[in-house]
Amino acid sequence: RHIRADIADPADLARIVDALVVDGGRVDGVFHLAGTFASTPLDALDPATIDAVLAPKCAGTRMIAEAFAGFRPDFICHFASAAA
Repeated sequence: RHIRADIADPADLARIVDALVVDGGRVDGVFHLAGTFASTPLDALDPATIDAVLAPKCAGTRMIAEAFAGFRPDFICHFASAAA
């Protein structure tokens, strides 16, 4: 099953976990595909843009580990965009 969400948004993450529990509560694995693009050179990025690009990667990684710990998935596989 594929579920799309903004994993850096706690409400969206809770929606996913709630849906999984309703559907039977089994999670074999998680693929975390974090992609946010900023075409600005690194030395020209402002803090808001840096936060927007890193939030799904950094905060999302931590939030996924916490949210899915009770499901005991066989794996959590993280991918980042080329913009990282």
